[in-house]
Amino acid sequence: VEGRTFNRNDTNDTQQVVIISRRTAQLLFPGRPAVGQQIRLVFLDSSDPWAIVVGVVGDVSYTATEQTSG
Repeated sequence: VEGRTFNRNDTNDTQQVVIISRRTAQLLFPGRPAVGQQIRLVFLDSSDPWAIVVGVVGDVSYTATEQTSG
């Protein structure tokens, strides 16, 4: 809904970039555009865990289903 998608210039050797959901954008950056903002990715094993928001997508819904083997 805003910004861009990932492209071939987005590699491990360049500044980390992220695409976030609209709801996340509203929570983190109320009243401000999210694209261009920085967020800290605590799960990255990196000396620089900051990433730049390059895009915002519509809200997504995910429901895990339990699967049993047998």
